[in-house]
Amino acid sequence: ENELRQSKPPTTQPPPRVPLDPWARSRLMRQDAPPKEEKTSDSDP
Repeated sequence: ENELRQSKPPTTQPPPRVPLDPWARSRLMRQDAPPKEEKTSDSDP
């Protein structure tokens, strides 16, 4: 049993692909869609 355990790598929970952090979520959303405020500001003379 010990040998098998040593041969096999420790089954550790893989890191989440998508960070559930609030700041991470905000950053992902911002990267996906740029701020509209900037667009309106640029459009307005």
